Amino acid sequence: AAVASEMYAKIFLAAHEGAKSANPHVKLGGPCAPAFDDDGFSVFTKHVAPVIDRCHDKLDFLTEHHYGGERFAAAASYEVATAYYDVKHGRRVPIYNTETNDLSGSPLDKAHYNIEDILWCIKVCPDKAMGRAVHALWSGYCRDQGETDAFTIMNTLRGRLLHVQTSDPSLLVVASHPEPGTVVVFAFNNSRFERTAALP
Repeated sequence: AAVASEMYAKIFLAAHEGAKSANPHVKLGGPCAPAFDDDGFSVFTKHVAPVIDRCHDKLDFLTEHHYGGERFAAAASYEVATAYYDVKHGRRVPIYNTETNDLSGSPLDKAHYNIEDILWCIKVCPDKAMGRAVHALWSGYCRDQGETDAFTIMNTLRGRLLHVQTSDPSLLVVASHPEPGTVVVFAFNNSRFERTAALP
């Protein structure tokens, strides 16, 4: 990992110099790492952190991709990366997801995975999770009905986030204020049992 990180840093710094000389406003980031928390966070400590240390003043954002696993762990790992960057180098940069999916699931599993993954990022680190890309394993975009449905119903979560509390830990709830006079509340039952939600 140390050799890969060193080579990536050299490539990034050379690309940065060339790209910035052509367009000083271009934004560049990396290192497109697997999930920061993979292998007991060794992906972060052995690959991402050394790249940050070499390129910290030139990275405009970090990138990562994660597949499967606990969805809240990905959101928590964004906080770890942010804390490292902040404490060691006195900077904060946004984090972009470049790939994610439930690779082996049914359409329902994929819908569940993507909804839960997005909601945890919104709830835990909305100031850090700045982008998200699905990795499609089929020809054509959004050919999986579960994912298409998930993205369609979550598309209304726009605008300013609102503080939300719930007394039921199995309900993941997020609310936003997309335009004057409109509030969008998204409640996701993350259990196997029926739930009834009451809005005061």
